[in-house]
Amino acid sequence: DEGTSSRSGGGNYCNSDSSSSSTNIDGIDDDGDGPKTEEDESQTVHESSTDVNRSKLIGLRLEAIFHPKFDNENRTTADIRSRMLDCVEASKGYLEVSLKHSGSLLLWSGGMRYYSKNSTDNRFAHAGEILLRQHFARAWFDTTSSRKDTATDTAPNIVNEAKYSECSDEVESRRLTLSFEVVTSVLGQHGDIPRRDFLILTAIADRSNGGRFFDTLELVEFAQKYRLPHNDFWLFR
Repeated sequence: DEGTSSRSGGGNYCNSDSSSSSTNIDGIDDDGDGPKTEEDESQTVHESSTDVNRSKLIGLRLEAIFHPKFDNENRTTADIRSRMLDCVEASKGYLEVSLKHSGSLLLWSGGMRYYSKNSTDNRFAHAGEILLRQHFARAWFDTTSSRKDTATDTAPNIVNEAKYSECSDEVESRRLTLSFEVVTSVLGQHGDIPRRDFLILTAIADRSNGGRFFDTLELVEFAQKYRLPHNDFWLFR
């Protein structure tokens, strides 16, 4: 497919072969027609810009997905209530309750793949990355491995960096997307302003398995493995 040189998602781009054959050295063109005029220079720049836009999209891969906010958007309140009452009367099913944290959605697909507000490389994504790295530093801090070597005046590799890399590698290799709610006092007021900035893992998407989302038990197990901050859950039967 023909595309532009701007990057979107996981697309890889390569420029097509240039159709312009003239070069300019010290104002003399290779055709021997004499010095370039201002009009000629303008034409050359225009042709060059056109060549850059003749890029071909050679690859595209989904890099992040997030859970729909409501699974019941297309259902009425009466329908939901009726189905819940049916389950109660049949003594089947359960009710799962979790806390709602109001902040900014952060998606992390491992490495430097941080996304927020349908974009990347913005203050929301940057703030989320900082908070996640700070959390690893607190959760995996090891006083024995982080002591400074007085002989070399350097600090050895500390555990939290290794665990961050380990988690990142697993997220990338399994093609997961971790969704966090980032709650800060500087990115806009969403409900109460927190006394301390924090982030909470709210969902995990498996992009290699048709966009499947982890159930609660899978999410908690993954979070506990890397000491990620996850939501509290209550089950009622």
